[in-house]
Amino acid sequence: LVVLYKNVDDMEMIVLDSDPKKGIYNCKFGAFPHSSFIGQQYGTQIWSANHKGFLFALHPTAQLITGSLAHRTQILYATDISFIVSSLELKNGARVVESGTGSGSLSVSLAKAVAPTGHLYTYEFNAVRAKEAEADFKKYGLSEYITVFHRDAVNEGFCHESIKPNSINALFLDLPNPWDVIKHVVKMLCKFGRFCNFSPCIEQVQKCAEALEKHGFVDIKTFECLSKHYDVAPVEIKSLFPEETKSKLPDKCETLDSHKQKMKQGEFDKFKDLAKPYHSEKGHTGYLTIACFPGLQN
Repeated sequence: LVVLYKNVDDMEMIVLDSDPKKGIYNCKFGAFPHSSFIGQQYGTQIWSANHKGFLFALHPTAQLITGSLAHRTQILYATDISFIVSSLELKNGARVVESGTGSGSLSVSLAKAVAPTGHLYTYEFNAVRAKEAEADFKKYGLSEYITVFHRDAVNEGFCHESIKPNSINALFLDLPNPWDVIKHVVKMLCKFGRFCNFSPCIEQVQKCAEALEKHGFVDIKTFECLSKHYDVAPVEIKSLFPEETKSKLPDKCETLDSHKQKMKQGEFDKFKDLAKPYHSEKGHTGYLTIACFPGLQN
């Protein structure tokens, strides 16, 4: 399994095949025989068969899997995922329940956070998505740490013979009506277990928070995570005095490294490296509601 990196917005994950007839990857950069990847170290720059284009072969980390997996549903990205993993206080050995497997983006990060001795139990009410997610986890090499259930958690709860009541360290919900599931959540979380809910609308957040308070949860807080990425590129600083000679723009085919070298030599003394926001930034995704379960009252 390898992630083929073309640029920050274009990545694809493939399974390498040693068969020369089947093992060929085609894209706008050319044809890439799988044999050119096999035996190479992760991070290697791989050229196409005609040497007119290249891409990078990267190790499938959780973040790269999120950026290259097939979207069966809308997915969570690194900004929200990192906050969820931190807020649930996940570590090696933890047992986690997730309801709303979807495309498996969050599931991969949850499983990697609790491996190798922990386990993730993820629930999906759609049979086709549950089956495809299970196949994906096997492809990622994570099936040992993830159990997929095809089950309607809203009406049927999370009880299963492999999960004892009040034995789960953390539980995550991504459902349209999470307030109807809290009654099942309290049966699964251990004392001081962590809870997190993802909802896109503030009205959902309000009803979920009311249900959490009703069932004895404490330290209930809601967050919205937004990130802003910046590009760094050379920009011409125009002179306030028109009589001064303007520097020429760098040639389009010139690499950034060679351009910087010329800047050091004073050839492009009117260019400065400036940072500007990335052109296609993701905005609002949803609200994350975090809470702690102090345990059932005697």
